[in-house]
Order: sequence, then C-alpha cells, then structure tokens
Amino acid sequence: MSPTTGFLLGLIQGLTEFLPVSSSGHLVLAEHLLGLRNGTAVFRVVLHAATLLATVIALRTELVRILAFLASSMGIRWVSLRSDELREGRRLFLAMVIGTIPVVVAGLLFRESIGELYESPRLVGFLLLLSGLVLIATRLAPNGGAQLDATSALAIGLAQAVSLLPGLSRTGMTVAAGLLAGVRRERVVRFSFLLSLPAVVGASILELNREVLPGGTPIPALTLVVAFLTALVSGLLAIQVMLRVVTSGRLTLFGLYCIAMGVAALVLLPNASR
Repeated sequence: MSPTTGFLLGLIQGLTEFLPVSSSGHLVLAEHLLGLRNGTAVFRVVLHAATLLATVIALRTELVRILAFLASSMGIRWVSLRSDELREGRRLFLAMVIGTIPVVVAGLLFRESIGELYESPRLVGFLLLLSGLVLIATRLAPNGGAQLDATSALAIGLAQAVSLLPGLSRTGMTVAAGLLAGVRRERVVRFSFLLSLPAVVGASILELNREVLPGGTPIPALTLVVAFLTALVSGLLAIQVMLRVVTSGRLTLFGLYCIAMGVAALVLLPNASR
C-alpha cells in the first residue's frame, strides 16, 4: 500500500466519518475498488484514531466540563468552572452513558455477524439508500428546542447501534434521531460526535486485539502516517461543515448523495464480494 492509497483512504474517512454519508460504507467500496484484501483492519484502527483526535479537539469544551464534573464528584477540583457548566457536564455524562449502552450490547452480541457484512458491497449499496431516505425524512422534524434528556439520549444511542451496519451513516442516523426527537440542531450534532468517542475507542480496542496485534501489519509506516494526518485534517474540516449543514437544515442534500452512491454501488458492483 502506497502513501497515495493512505491519503485517499484518510480523506474518505475524515470527510465521511463526520458527514452523514457512512464512512464504513465508503471505505468498504473504496477498498473493493482498489483491490485491497490484507491490512485493512490496521487502516481502520489508524483512521479511527485520527477522527477520534479530531473529535476531542473539536469538542474540548464539552469534554472539559464532563471531566470537571467527574473530578468534582470525587472531591477533586482541577479546573475552575461555574456551577451551570458543571451541571452541563453532569447532563452530558449521563446522556453519554445512556446513549452508549445500546451500541455496547449490539457490539458484544452481534460483532462477528456484523463483521461479515463488511464483505458485501451490494449490502452497503442498499443501506446507503436507506441512509439517504432517513436523512430526507428529517425534513419532517419539528423545530428543535427540546433539551437533551434520557429519552432523546436513548433514541440517539439506539440509532448509533443500528449504524454499526456498513452503509448506515452513524452521524446521519444519530443526528436524524435527535432531530426527530425535537432536540436543538447544534446540540444534536455536537452530542452525536461526543457519543462516538466511547464507541470508536471500544471498537478500535477490539480490532487491535482480534486482528492487528496477533499478526502485525504489512503496511509501511509512511502510509499509515499519511493516512492518519489526512483523516485528522479532513475530519476537523468536516465537523465544521456538518455543524453548518444541520443548523441550516440542508441534510436533504446528503440524503440525495447517499441515494446516488447506493444506486451506483448496486449498478456497478451487483455481484461483487471482497
């Protein structure tokens, strides 16, 4: 695998992880078209690490509040925050716990079955179509003004669990669930990205233990570095784009894109398997 391949996959991951178009679906299709067979698990871990760092950078305010709340609950005061900021940290932490439970259960119960689905570009095409329809359905969402509570956090968490299927956009499904629950638009996007942190960390650890550490990797270090940096920079840009897109109510455009990609996958790769 060349640095050019690393750049291409890093760009795809960085943009599609935060835009509602399914990073897993795009990576499966890209790996198939590029004829990649070996070492892609390593790529996924490296690319997820890059987008994880991008999320931490973009959501550092929320993360500081969560950590400050956890520290204060143990009698530790390491940063000076107002009482309302600590309450916000508590609310976000509890929402993350509730929202993470569904993906943990789904991952533990169906990890092997879901992994096998990554071998089917045709299935990815069908699920991209479904992602597109869900995004278009957000036009029916009420004007969001509701607070993020336990019910909406659980709905967003269930959407994240469903999006373990390759081709269903994690960002798209979680944002759509939050919007349909009436949560304020910018808050939905930021919580969607925040909720991805424990899921990505857990999935990466499992991937490392199962595929990367036992056999090492044949991928050159330069290729991995290029992929990581590309995914990091493009991910930071995609986060800002997504915030503007959702607040302006233009998710339908990404829905049409997902439908077009799904149709293209079904037409160009009707009987493909990796």
